[in-house]
Amino acid sequence: MARHLICSLVFLTLGFIVPTQTFAESLLDLALHDAAKKGSVAEIDGLISAGANVNSVDEAKTTPLHLAALAGYDAVARRLIFAGAQVNIKNDLGLTPLHVAADRGHLPVTDMLIAAGVDINAKTNDGKTPLHMAAFFGHKAVVTRLIDKGANVDTEDKGGTTALHLVAFHGREDVVDLLLAKDVNVNVKTLDGITPLHVAVVKSHHQIAIRLIAAGANVNAKDNDNETPLHVATMISNKSMVELLKKHGATK
Repeated sequence: MARHLICSLVFLTLGFIVPTQTFAESLLDLALHDAAKKGSVAEIDGLISAGANVNSVDEAKTTPLHLAALAGYDAVARRLIFAGAQVNIKNDLGLTPLHVAADRGHLPVTDMLIAAGVDINAKTNDGKTPLHMAAFFGHKAVVTRLIDKGANVDTEDKGGTTALHLVAFHGREDVVDLLLAKDVNVNVKTLDGITPLHVAVVKSHHQIAIRLIAAGANVNAKDNDNETPLHVATMISNKSMVELLKKHGATK
């Protein structure tokens, strides 16, 4: 059961004639990607002046802006955006530059993308938002900024997982507190019927469980296997968790 819970959480031509890119253009675009990886603003300025496409993509549909966001190069990101880089462009996984910046915890790039009008609730192919990404890795500053700028704290991915599930999985008490302060749904279930409390219990995150229960988590909630948090705590022999759950009314 415990393994099932974890696996459930851890991580989806019409014959048009397209003009062929010239060899020179291709080289310029390749060089722009390389400059973005290195964080060289001077090289980027020169390549853009020479005609490089700021929205060019590689085989994974990654743009120079994705690469700048990945590395946290805020000066590079600023230059690319100023030159016309599309902030909402997605790679083949459905990741926008904001997803990438949030995933890595790069607050300056996150701020820049938000100021440029990025869709703060954009979803990847599997339904994850930038908030999912930041929450998963416990990037408190980025989570705070995303929430303050309008991120939906209750958005579910295609598996029904919310940011609260992910934070409960990793045991970040400070980020859980941020989400709970925004009246997040503490009893939300994944497609497998798993609540954030189930997750906290299976991962033995005692303090997270305490916070969730205090916020109204149902201690007798059942997943799709009809197992409650108490069942889980018993199966993994976590006596302190069993005591906590029973103290707050767990009977099943």
